[in-house]
Amino acid sequence: SYLFNKIKPKNYDKEVLEESGLFGVSNSKFYDRFRGRIMFPISNATGKVIAFGARVFGTDDPAKYMNSPETPLYRKSEVFYGLNLTRDAIRNAESAILVEGYTDLIQLIQVGIKNVVAVSGTAFTDRHVHQIRRFAPKVYLAYDGDSAGINAGKKAGYSLLKGGVDPLVIVIPDGMDPDDWVNRDGAEGFKTKGIDQAIGLLNFHLRTSNFSQSTASEKSNLMKEILAEASEIPDPIIRQDFIKNLAQVGGIEENQVVHMFTQQVRKKRKQYSEKLQKPKQSMFTTVNAKAELGIIKVLAGDDEEARSFVKENLDLNKIENRQLKKLAEMLLNTPQVNPAQIITHFDSSEDREVISKILIDEDDTTSPLQMVKDCLNTLSKVSTKEQIKQARLIIREMEAAGQDATDLMLQVV
Repeated sequence: SYLFNKIKPKNYDKEVLEESGLFGVSNSKFYDRFRGRIMFPISNATGKVIAFGARVFGTDDPAKYMNSPETPLYRKSEVFYGLNLTRDAIRNAESAILVEGYTDLIQLIQVGIKNVVAVSGTAFTDRHVHQIRRFAPKVYLAYDGDSAGINAGKKAGYSLLKGGVDPLVIVIPDGMDPDDWVNRDGAEGFKTKGIDQAIGLLNFHLRTSNFSQSTASEKSNLMKEILAEASEIPDPIIRQDFIKNLAQVGGIEENQVVHMFTQQVRKKRKQYSEKLQKPKQSMFTTVNAKAELGIIKVLAGDDEEARSFVKENLDLNKIENRQLKKLAEMLLNTPQVNPAQIITHFDSSEDREVISKILIDEDDTTSPLQMVKDCLNTLSKVSTKEQIKQARLIIREMEAAGQDATDLMLQVV
């Protein structure tokens, strides 16, 4: 634990060390999270380091890439590695090359291919799509040539398509990654054999699924799988063009593909309708909702010590559920609980049904006071997390506008 031993004399608070993402904890002892790995600083849009990524070095560790955990400054689903350095090149090229790893990006930049970003070992998300769409209308997917890379590339491609970005796939030689390929063939080889020969997402999906050599049943199942993705494309023009291309690439009559698509949509609608008609699950399943419900049960109960504690410590604004907030307010101002009378203050039959069940259900809590203390503590933590979430939103807006958000970042930490 070289890093921890170097930083230990500075007497940082343990919580700060954990929040930094640089250390892990095992048997109550800190250790260097990235030991035995090459570390790469991950920067935000303004170039400030907010996290680290690391690639395995000299071992057979199956976890090839490792990132800092989520922190108040770092959200994996929103950050590209290298975007702060390459966004101008991406804008000028009107396209981005998307790779999986840090070394892939570094190698491409070193040979002069600069319109590149990396997802740095994390899953590609809708937030990534939103980010990249601000800089380019087209993305070349240059994922590793193994089965994991192929599957990840297909998922990323469909996410881009649904988000209004045109995906093309650079077919990486089997078992290689862009770093290996550029090392072997240089920038010119990557451009002529990769970028210039990039294929459409549909072509790539069918080719990697051996569509041409599949049985009729296998082809039908694959078409349904692809059409399920098509049904989630919100833009009708993109969706129609996708279906037309699927018919051409798959060598199937367009009217047959349209018919299959219509069946797929009807099936989805039926499943959604059936889901709506199923008996409703309990509304109070989240940690926050359960805490709110616990507070209500104490207010509606007969433990005076616990009730008094709630009255002295509850901030009504921290209760998010509309029904429970109104009910809590009424119970706080009601000396004796009369369920029948309270229910009359709720207009809709659904509200009355929910409130009635809450008030009538027996509470089997053995220690109401301790329980309500825990519930209030939970609401306080949730409120703090919400404040941090709002601060993050403001930070992102400031960074997007080119403003310095350092002071706000320090407040969040």
